[in-house]
Amino acid sequence: LPPPSRPGIVDRSALVERLLGSREHRIVSVVAPAGWGKTTLLAQWLARETRPTAWLSIDRNDNDPATLLAHIVAALRRAGMATEESPKKRRLSSDLVISLGVRHLVSALQADATSGVLMLDNAESVHSRASNDLIAELAARLPATVQLVVASRMSVRLPTSVLRTQGALLELTASDLAMDAADARRAREQTAELSARAEREGLPFETRAVGDALRRLGVALAFGTGDAEHLQRLIAERVLAARRACAVQTRRGPNGATAAPSRARLAPVRMGPFSATTSTPRPLPG
Repeated sequence: LPPPSRPGIVDRSALVERLLGSREHRIVSVVAPAGWGKTTLLAQWLARETRPTAWLSIDRNDNDPATLLAHIVAALRRAGMATEESPKKRRLSSDLVISLGVRHLVSALQADATSGVLMLDNAESVHSRASNDLIAELAARLPATVQLVVASRMSVRLPTSVLRTQGALLELTASDLAMDAADARRAREQTAELSARAEREGLPFETRAVGDALRRLGVALAFGTGDAEHLQRLIAERVLAARRACAVQTRRGPNGATAAPSRARLAPVRMGPFSATTSTPRPLPG
């Protein structure tokens, strides 16, 4: 299922509009490193898409092509795009699963005159050649009325040469997902709100931590690189580190000797959609 909508996420309206107008492209490929907002972008597209849309978050279990195909059919059924039951696992070779399974699914979609979108997120979780071949076979055989969207941290083996020649492939990369001026402005407004919240709640130490985080992330915001969700996570972790440093209190014994430091109990730091409660904050870049 797609991730639930959360407050504080920057609206990527320009990119969503581009995707909403991409119906002439049978295949959409979204490839960018972690933290660039691929899932967020697809979720925002899904929220505004008027066609039936099936969503599958791929995981390591989908390295078995029969499992992957069953999960795809189940996602199509949830979206009302398929009427047949998910195929039962049988002792078939990977080649037969790919050829017979995909052919059967495509025939069923064509017979039902199915129209809609199939979104496959986290495709980098698929490492097996057989499951990658299954996705490529889908890309080659799905009817033109079903748009296939594949999001991954790394390139997926698709028949890109043929698809490009046909004008059927829309490719989005990290450069496309980088924030434009409007996105960066909204992100700056979000971070300013975080700072104001800390100040309103009487947390001057946290306010300084937010300011420090904003200075460190200023280059990313100014040049419109990275993803707002990733930046917010960094800010939340910076604040948590500051609070933990503040909570280490030194006690003195009766003879004036310094005792071992003790840690006060900390409430979770909640910044935008994130809650930072781990015992040891992860190191931040530079």
